[in-house]
Formats: sequence, C-alpha cells, structure tokens
Amino acid sequence: MNSVESSSRSGTRRFLKRVFDVVVAGTALLLTLPVLLVAAMAIKLDSPGLLMCRHIRVGKDGVHFEMLRLRCTVVDAEPTLSELEAVDERSEGLPAEGSDLRVTRVGRILRWSSIDELPQLWNVVRGNMSVIGPRPVLPSDDENLTPDMRNHVGVLPGITGLWEISDRSKAS
Repeated sequence: MNSVESSSRSGTRRFLKRVFDVVVAGTALLLTLPVLLVAAMAIKLDSPGLLMCRHIRVGKDGVHFEMLRLRCTVVDAEPTLSELEAVDERSEGLPAEGSDLRVTRVGRILRWSSIDELPQLWNVVRGNMSVIGPRPVLPSDDENLTPDMRNHVGVLPGITGLWEISDRSKAS
C-alpha cells in the first residue's frame, strides 16, 4: 500500500468517525432532552446561578476549548476551591466527592448519575470532542504530561473511554 492509499483510508476513517460522532451525539441529545430539562429545573430550584458551566480543557493538538457541563456546585465554587487547597495542602486538587461542600444537593445526584456531563454531547456535535476518546485534560495538567502521555493530544478528547468504564474513583 502506498502513501496515497494510506492517506485516503485515513481520511475516510476520520470522516466516518465524524459522521458516527454527529449521529450518535445528535440522537443522544434529542433522547436525553427531557432529562436535561428536568435537571435544569432541579438546578434552578436548588440554588441560584447559571444552569451550565464552561470549563477550559485541552483538546486535539493542544488546542483549548470550553467543555460544557450542568452546574453542580455553588456559584462561587472556584474561590472556595483555592481556599480549601490553602487550608489543606494534602488535598492534591479536588476534595473527596462526598466531602466537597461546594457541591449542591442536586449536584451530588447529577454527578453520581453523570447527568451533569450530558451537555458534552453538544461539544461532540460542535467538533471539540468525540463520543469515544481519552478524557480532556486540564491546562494545568497538560504542562506536566510525560512525552509518552502526550499521545492523547493527537486525537479528539472523548466523553467516554477507559476512565469512564473503569472505577473512576480508583483510576490514576
């Protein structure tokens, strides 16, 4: 097989993967719309603030994008996190799921059920993410990746992958 045939097959695979992503994510968005509406009402009734939040993540080829999620925390969660880290240097980032006081009552249910991640289907439709792929990393974590860990930035990050199907709380 010459390089032209290889390039053509690679392009066809990318195209088919994109079609798969758009069809699956679009269909899933339509099917989960009632769940999203109920979740949105619950968030609004539980706490003041926006329904969704945007998190900056590192995408394909190191390009940053805004990943969407339903809001699960109180409005001023980011300043609270820096205060928590200052008090407890052993926290190494986020507090344990059950002890995070920033998470609302509805937010705990949304996180437990992963409903908070449904808006990421819109990221897939937009082309920032794929249905299947490695989780997008935080910009602060991207700086610390080893050369062999850098392979993940060559592909679109995904909503689901090995981390999601394994025991998330025990994954490194």
